[in-house]
Amino acid sequence: MGKKKALVIYYSQMGQTRDAITAFLRGFSRHAHCDLVQIEPQEQFAFPWKMNAFFRAFPRCIKARPPSIKPLAIDWSQYDLIILGYQVWFLSPSLPIQGFLDSQCAKELKDKPVVTLATCRNLWISAFNTIRNSLTGLGANFVGQITLCERNPVWASFVTTPFWIFTGRKQGFWFFPPAGIAPEQFATLEPKGEQLGQLLANGAALQCTATAELLGSNLGTVSLAMMEWVGIRVFHFWAGLILRLAPTPGFTQDLLLVFFRLSLVITILTVAPCTRIFEILVHNDPKWTAQFSRPLPHP
Repeated sequence: MGKKKALVIYYSQMGQTRDAITAFLRGFSRHAHCDLVQIEPQEQFAFPWKMNAFFRAFPRCIKARPPSIKPLAIDWSQYDLIILGYQVWFLSPSLPIQGFLDSQCAKELKDKPVVTLATCRNLWISAFNTIRNSLTGLGANFVGQITLCERNPVWASFVTTPFWIFTGRKQGFWFFPPAGIAPEQFATLEPKGEQLGQLLANGAALQCTATAELLGSNLGTVSLAMMEWVGIRVFHFWAGLILRLAPTPGFTQDLLLVFFRLSLVITILTVAPCTRIFEILVHNDPKWTAQFSRPLPHP
């Protein structure tokens, strides 16, 4: 019997998701064949971002208004595993990934085992819940997610991430570290890829045998889970308000997005210290992380 075969479907605007997949496949490809397909949205999302374009993506990400994608020519029958690589935008899966999951092509994921590989700054839980719900709705056998986060201090990434997004430069400056996920974090994906490749090659039932060492995040604390619990609720309020008052891009929507940006800064500056104090008081007990990681109820 020949090697098992996997398909990686991904979108990588800034290059981090592509780098994560490359590192993961160094281990995975020792045990299984793998083909790569990059999602191409009909609407282009240029990098570095322009300020208006970046914030105009916000309400669409939160309220699932994705672009259509270019058709994918895939013979799904030949693949034993699907690996979906994606970025997190505004606590949500990126718009191109949402576009793929909303496409006719994604219906072919029915009954396929799917592992997701996500890259982000530090808040990933809401995007994970959205992806899991979408895949379950499509009838896929969702195995789990490997999440690779930037591990820079929150105060530093609060400056370096926007600088990178709007200039394209991720090098460190002054006393700030380089933006994004560090090389040593990418290196942790190779053994995870090898483990998953071995499971697939051995014919394991992936949804039953995938372990906590393979799946999960390289970053998770009570304070971050609590920040996201607050943040996703604030985001849904603002996204709903903006799309009700100004459903199409233009002056009114941009004006509302200015108020959203102000509220975002205020929320971060007030909530972040409170969540850190709470984390210290509960000794970073994982039960609180689980409590704040529950998905939002369906509207």
